[in-house]
Amino acid sequence: GQKVTEGLEGQCLCTFKGMREGGEARLAEIEIEIELAATLDLRELIQQAIQTGMAQSGQEIDVDFDIATADLTADYEGTGTLLWDTAAGRFHSLSVQGDLTFGMDLDASIDAMGESHSMEASMEMSGEWGVEVTTGE
Repeated sequence: GQKVTEGLEGQCLCTFKGMREGGEARLAEIEIEIELAATLDLRELIQQAIQTGMAQSGQEIDVDFDIATADLTADYEGTGTLLWDTAAGRFHSLSVQGDLTFGMDLDASIDAMGESHSMEASMEMSGEWGVEVTTGE
């Protein structure tokens, strides 16, 4: 099967913005800009699931199932800040927020028992996603 990272493109740009004090720690402030896009081709996975289902049903039906497109997509654009504890050699906190969009496109056809059917579907969901992590120290 296809690995998720095979369809992943984008960049993460980190920029040192300076030093700041955080209690007793000296913290390096690093600005983060992320742009990612991923596409996962699900045709093989769906085809295998259909074949497994047909085999497990035990029915002997001649079915021609063609999946022209079955793509799952994800896009993310976000920004954030990493605070690095220079004395401890580890992160102190990380905060990232951005816009996330998931999509799915499906185009398939089936010929079975003298009938032909086709289907096209498209879906998109979007929203905001973020994460805040701190060491608590």
